Amino acid sequence: MLSCVQQLADTEGNLLTPFIGNLLPHILTTLQAEDMESRRNAAYAVSAFCNTESIVQQFTPKFPQLLQTLFPLFSATEVAG
Repeated sequence: MLSCVQQLADTEGNLLTPFIGNLLPHILTTLQAEDMESRRNAAYAVSAFCNTESIVQQFTPKFPQLLQTLFPLFSATEVAG
């Protein structure tokens, strides 16, 4: 689902603004998923949302939580399978 949302954010981010409050808990949960691809998609969604000022304004109070959730991804290693 997040891959579709991130693509929409890339082109029409303002359309998502009213829904960010509902999407944010799902994004935070997905950033902590076991599946690396899901975590990557969630991280990309966050970056795509940050290109839209109205979404960033909603994210601002959640930045500490977002950064805490994103930080482990910098040291995550993907196991080949």
